[in-house]
This record gives sequence, structure tokens and C-alpha cells, in this order.
Amino acid sequence: MTLDELARHIIDTNRYMALATADPDGRPRVSPVYLIATAERLPDAEIGRHAAVACRARFPEQQDFPVDELRPPGPLRLYRARVTEHSVHIRGSDPVHGKGIDSRLVVSLG
Repeated sequence: MTLDELARHIIDTNRYMALATADPDGRPRVSPVYLIATAERLPDAEIGRHAAVACRARFPEQQDFPVDELRPPGPLRLYRARVTEHSVHIRGSDPVHGKGIDSRLVVSLG
């Protein structure tokens, strides 16, 4: 399996990845992930179109997510991430790609 195929397999078969962000006060919120992306708050005009898909995994019991909770003054916001780089973590002992120490290799998912 090539690294590109491995990255595609990981992304396609894992339900959760992690993202590092900071709240408005600069406090970090970190969760592990194999991506580099730019996040932006979804414009209010687009929330209705994307809320159901974005919230389905977290709130599967809700058929219609209350989009007002995603707009001010509601308590939640909806963001989207535009991925600029995909990479995979390689164990240093990996028999094919290992280099003796753990590393990260950029892959193309084209």
C-alpha cells in the first residue's frame, strides 16, 4: 500500500480525527489529526444548508438541527476547514517507510 493509499484509507475509515484550534482568549483546544487546514467560521447565510450534515455525527437523533443555536446569540458556531496538506504519521520502526524515529510524510490524495 502506498502512502497516498494509506492516507486515503485512514481518512475514509476513521470517523474522528483531531483539530487544533484556539478560542477567542487564545486557549488551545487540541485533538490529534493528520491534516493541515485553515478554519473559518461558516457565514450565517450558509448555516442552514450545511448544519444537518455537519451535526449528523454528533447529534444523530436530531433530524432537524436547531440552526438558531449556531447563529449569534446562540451558544454554538459552525466552522469549515479547508485542507491544504495531508500527511501520515510513520512509526520509526515501520518496515517500509521507517527512518528510526517517528516522522510525518506529506501525501497526495488527488
